[in-house]
Amino acid sequence: MNLRTLECLRLVLERAVHTTVLPEGVRFAATGIHPSEEPTAQALAAPMANRFAHIEWKGLSGSEWMSAIIADWPLPAACSPSDIDRRPIVAAFVDARPAMADCYAPGEGRGDEDGRAYPTARSWAALCRALPFAGSDEDLRRSTAEAVIGQRAAREFIAFVRAGGRGWSGRR
Repeated sequence: MNLRTLECLRLVLERAVHTTVLPEGVRFAATGIHPSEEPTAQALAAPMANRFAHIEWKGLSGSEWMSAIIADWPLPAACSPSDIDRRPIVAAFVDARPAMADCYAPGEGRGDEDGRAYPTARSWAALCRALPFAGSDEDLRRSTAEAVIGQRAAREFIAFVRAGGRGWSGRR
C-alpha cells in the first residue's frame, strides 16, 4: 500500500487529517474511474474499497441535469427511508450462508481484486442501513446490494430473499 492510500485510509478510519480531527457528522464521498476504463487509473486497495458503496454512475443528458439542478437534486420517491428493519433478512441470509459473511479472498472473482465491493461484517451492516432507502423498488434494492456487498453476494442475497419465503422483512 502506498503512502497516499495509507493517508486516505487514515482519513476514513480515524477521521483525522494530520493533527486535525473531523467533527461528528462528516460523511465521505469519492469518485473515480475504474481501471478497466482508464489505463492510468488504479484500483482501490481492499481496505478502502470495503468502506464505500460502489455505484456505477450513468451520465445524465443535458435536459436531465438541468431538471435536477433546478429542483435541487430531489431523491426519487423510491428513496424515502422505510420503517421496515432489514436486519432480520440480512441476518437470516448470513446464518444460512456463513461462508458469505466475510469473503475477502483476492483473485477469486469476488470483486475485491479490482477495488470493488465485497462482503464482510462491515459491508453487511452497511447494507442493513442502506436497504431501507431502496423502498420497494426491486432494481434499486439489487443495485444497493451490489454497491455495498458486491455483485456475487448481492445475486445470492436477492435469490435467498425471493426463494426463502421470508420476504424483505426476514420474518416468516
